[in-house]
Amino acid sequence: MEPSIELRILNYRLKIISVKKGSLYKLMFGIVKIAFSNKTKCSIFSFTETNDDYSIVLDNYGFEEMRPYLDETDMTLSQSDWIPMYLSGEDLQRGISKIAKYLILPLADWKISIMAISMYQCDYILIQEDDYEAVIECLSIHIPKIYDESLDLENEIVFSKFNGKMHYNIKKFDHSSSCHLRKQSTVDENKQLQISLPLLIPDNIEYCITGLYNMDTIIIPTLIDIMFYETDN
Repeated sequence: MEPSIELRILNYRLKIISVKKGSLYKLMFGIVKIAFSNKTKCSIFSFTETNDDYSIVLDNYGFEEMRPYLDETDMTLSQSDWIPMYLSGEDLQRGISKIAKYLILPLADWKISIMAISMYQCDYILIQEDDYEAVIECLSIHIPKIYDESLDLENEIVFSKFNGKMHYNIKKFDHSSSCHLRKQSTVDENKQLQISLPLLIPDNIEYCITGLYNMDTIIIPTLIDIMFYETDN
């Protein structure tokens, strides 16, 4: 049974700017204008602080407004434009776990770089424009319908799967090249991906749950009862 989900590729081309922490003041006028005023055409703007820098994601309108304040000595601009996309559908009630299953892990198998941005209403995955064709080929294995909003309404469906048959409808993507694209995948799609992570358990912790294969299992209420509502019994 096909999963009840769809992939939506938005009609935006985004820039990513990395700014050293001591140099943020150079961009403050542009940041305030884009983030807090109504005198901007910028539709997508994201500002994230990390331990090392500030990462700014914005569309082409926002980039043009920010361009006069950029300084190459302490700011790095992404070489490729980035395309945002998101999943929609009834099978997404568990949030990021579905995004990892249908987007993040398959793209990681194909060694395709991504960036994730979490908003209040939605979680977005950004892909590089140069990887567009490979992304469609990769995700068509896992997702039954893919839409590209940059196309006209009649041809908005990039890929669909019906009764096991795949249908491509995209000018940019030559499906005859799928053979060499598919070879980029180094993992058998039928096998469950195994992930290894370093794990540190403090000495004063009696229970450490790292994951459960079946989230609907009856063990969940029992574990919650033990951890939060433990009695003398």
